[in-house]
Amino acid sequence: MGLFNSIISRIVTKTPYTLGFRTLQEIRLKSMGPLRSWKRIEYNIDKWGTQYHARKWKKSYSNLSLSKDGAIALTAAVDRSLINKTKYVNIGDSILKKGVPIFGTRVSSFGCFPWNEEQKYGHKWKRNYFKNYKHSERREQPYDVKFVWELSRLSFLPALAQADILAREEFRTRRAIQLLEDWERENPLAYSVNWYPMEAAMRGIQLCIFADMVKLGGGDHDLRVLLRLLAKQGEFISRTIEISNNPGNHFTAQLTALLLIGISLSGIYPNSYLWVQLAKKWINQEITKQFLPDGVNHEKSTSYHRLNLDLFLLSAMAIERTGNRLSGLQYARLKSASYYNSSFIRPDGRSPLIGDNDDAVLFGFEDNDPRDHSTSIAFAAEYFNDDFLRKSSGYLPAAVIWFFGTKSLNNWNKYSSQLNPKEKTTFFPYGGVLTSKRNGNYLFVDVGEVGQKGQGGHGHNDMLSFELSINGNPLIVDPGTFLYSGCPKLSNILRSTKAHNCLTVDNLEIAPILGKFKISNIAKPKNIVFIKTKEFINIRGGHTGYIRLKDPVVHYRSISFNTKSGSFVCKDRIYSSGKHYICRYFHFDQEIYPHMIGDRCVVLRLSNCSIIVNWDKRSRAEIIDGYVCPGYGQLVKSKVLVLKTEIEGKTALEIRLEQENGY
Repeated sequence: MGLFNSIISRIVTKTPYTLGFRTLQEIRLKSMGPLRSWKRIEYNIDKWGTQYHARKWKKSYSNLSLSKDGAIALTAAVDRSLINKTKYVNIGDSILKKGVPIFGTRVSSFGCFPWNEEQKYGHKWKRNYFKNYKHSERREQPYDVKFVWELSRLSFLPALAQADILAREEFRTRRAIQLLEDWERENPLAYSVNWYPMEAAMRGIQLCIFADMVKLGGGDHDLRVLLRLLAKQGEFISRTIEISNNPGNHFTAQLTALLLIGISLSGIYPNSYLWVQLAKKWINQEITKQFLPDGVNHEKSTSYHRLNLDLFLLSAMAIERTGNRLSGLQYARLKSASYYNSSFIRPDGRSPLIGDNDDAVLFGFEDNDPRDHSTSIAFAAEYFNDDFLRKSSGYLPAAVIWFFGTKSLNNWNKYSSQLNPKEKTTFFPYGGVLTSKRNGNYLFVDVGEVGQKGQGGHGHNDMLSFELSINGNPLIVDPGTFLYSGCPKLSNILRSTKAHNCLTVDNLEIAPILGKFKISNIAKPKNIVFIKTKEFINIRGGHTGYIRLKDPVVHYRSISFNTKSGSFVCKDRIYSSGKHYICRYFHFDQEIYPHMIGDRCVVLRLSNCSIIVNWDKRSRAEIIDGYVCPGYGQLVKSKVLVLKTEIEGKTALEIRLEQENGY
């Protein structure tokens, strides 16, 4: 019943424009298959993509998404010892020798790539019209379509071209073009599992970047396949674009792709002008719709925040290069979003996995851990010419050089070896997030709504949850995300209240999970207060998730954190009349092995310190097995401390963490 009501509410809340647009779009797409419309579009593109147009396009330097002196700047950066030439050449060579890294494994590059097959479980998607695939169907094995989607995003292309330019060679780029020809053969327009609006958008962006790198790098390469594929992505995205009342990163990626493809094919392909105008129209309003006034992305996921920010910054830069500029409000909103991205990076250099995560990375020049956001922060630093963000990034990545050229090199000389700023505490009231870090001590607290303005989306049931690091050690963490379609049951478990550092009442969810990417909007933040002194911060507040019970329950949580010593106190107050069963969950990082001492103490022995964990007398403790997901599709065993308490009426509970013989 809840899922049915959810579907009805989505229909009712759509504006007439959105409802009409999506209805007509669906009718059109359903009919385009039987009418062979896509076949005609593909035939016309293949006929148009001649050597003449390819040569003309190769000479067009006015429509580059990269800086015109990007290749020159890259060589200059090597000469100035700002980047390591060997490192970037090895990245390209590794792709050819070892394969493309996909979700913790590598897809072999020998022969042809398995564009439509998930090698881990041997599942192959047969050729079909893209509307006929069912990605949420039940399955015996947890194969996941995102494995082939990730490969077909082609984010490895820039690394191959970059290695050739640095090594003054051409064979890696030739191999990349051969792979594109194979991809085109195996994926006819709209007739394979890889034709999905978001995937075509991410693929289109990578094709634009790769094409510009090939142009700047010179060499005698046949670019016809690149020209054809760009036109095909543009035609597909423009017909399948996901306009909605409450859009997210899919819509952003589609707008960015249409903008870049349109600019790239300007004056060469007939529909390019229309794509640019459509993208500009929507981008201008989406920045302030998708980022809240304090810069937090409304999807409430740290991973998708980074992706959305990268997409909008890339779009903003491309718009400026066409002679237009963002408004002051849009510019300020993206800058605030960049500061938020910088603020939530942990002392170990990784992002906490708040909300969903699919390892999406826009800039494929590096081989960094997807949880390393330093390239994105550096890109924002150069765009805004902001020294604080440069310090937060800590180094000059290749992406900055490619997009901003030689003018970026001087800005980074003095920051090439600096680490993150040592101290910064910020409360983001609109997003409902507190971040604090100082000398290796770190705290992230979520006191915001469920995500995507109450729809759930990529947000989780994590109201009043937190992440904690002490002395540089991640201790209590968000377990992250495993798979989407491959294992729906585990996906929902990892979105649940119990999978976060939260409190449950009578084993119930804070808010009912209504289906894939949908959570009820009944758990509203309540009476949030933030206080900061010289060494201490305190944040407290509650939520309305459990007032739906027959005996209504209101939960308040107060967190105090000593930023200097790392000592941490979490107090929970439960207001009710009757009896209830309370469970508090604390998920340890995969590297943490807790040792129970007696009934009320756990010791965490680390390489550089020991942490003592204590709690109230009335709670019974248990250490159980759990999981953390360091990346998409990766499941690692971990430990969970569960504190169980039977209560009646108003109750106060507490847990403390502090260094042994600490401050």
